Amino acid sequence: MSSRALLLASPGPFPFAGHLRLEARGEHAWLAIAASVAAGAGPDAAFAPARALESHLHSQLDPIAVHASDRNTLLRGLWAALASVPAEALGPGGGADLSLLALASDRRGAGVAGVGLSGVWGMYVSAWEPLALGGHPMLGPTGRPTQTPGALRLTASPRRVLASIAGQTAVLPPVDEILARAGVRA
Repeated sequence: MSSRALLLASPGPFPFAGHLRLEARGEHAWLAIAASVAAGAGPDAAFAPARALESHLHSQLDPIAVHASDRNTLLRGLWAALASVPAEALGPGGGADLSLLALASDRRGAGVAGVGLSGVWGMYVSAWEPLALGGHPMLGPTGRPTQTPGALRLTASPRRVLASIAGQTAVLPPVDEILARAGVRA
């Protein structure tokens, strides 16, 4: 499986500008992240901020994952790591356009959290099911959160989670297009 956390691409000529995906794994818990930053600046300008964010999150989260006993430790580590990224590293807007989806899991269940999202779905078995739509508290504007976001607690971890970015209509594409629209190549 290529990634457990996916973002639907923005429409336009450069749909994946500023996108990144990463995972941090330990013996007892793991965390998958999909994010988009500085996407509106175009592919050349978005490349450095996306790589800087990816590198910073890896450097902060990999050591936490090794020792994490549960998913909540990883989610707290994610928000702390995100808060410690220098704003200038996140592109022209300093991270004001950040969208991020995280899936953290351990033996007792999973947690889904994010910022800058308009809809979230989880794949259980072979079908996508809505996890957060409409006025759900996890959904809202882009940008680094001013306070630690909560997490949607799940008793079973979905195989994957998928989100639409704030400003996009929260509608799943046709089933045969979902993974391609999220940048997954077969």
